[in-house]
Amino acid sequence: MTVNVVIDTNALLIPFRFGINVDKELQRIYGSATIYIPSSVIDEIQKIDITDNERKSAIALSHKYKIVNTINKGDRGVIEAANFVNGVIFTNDRNLMRTALKMKISVVFMRKKNHLELHGNDLLEW
Repeated sequence: MTVNVVIDTNALLIPFRFGINVDKELQRIYGSATIYIPSSVIDEIQKIDITDNERKSAIALSHKYKIVNTINKGDRGVIEAANFVNGVIFTNDRNLMRTALKMKISVVFMRKKNHLELHGNDLLEW
């Protein structure tokens, strides 16, 4: 079974900041994953304070994945996309993690700056 994964802005930058191959890590966790980028994340990448190289690399990487048009911006746009595709959220944003878990949406996040982990509602106790 293929799992739908929605990537937020900080997760989209992980390959360039930490050298983690996101595709391989998601394949390790799920076996098969379809990756989605909310349109709000594409908009945010254009505006946030990152290097030009990170911006160009993140935009190029986002073209590899499916885009989900969202009405909402920021965390709400990521949650909107996850609900739309019935997917999990890949983020390192603690507030987004907590919100997603409270909404019964599982979360993938970076652990020890070298791999990804999946967690469900067991993280609500943070």
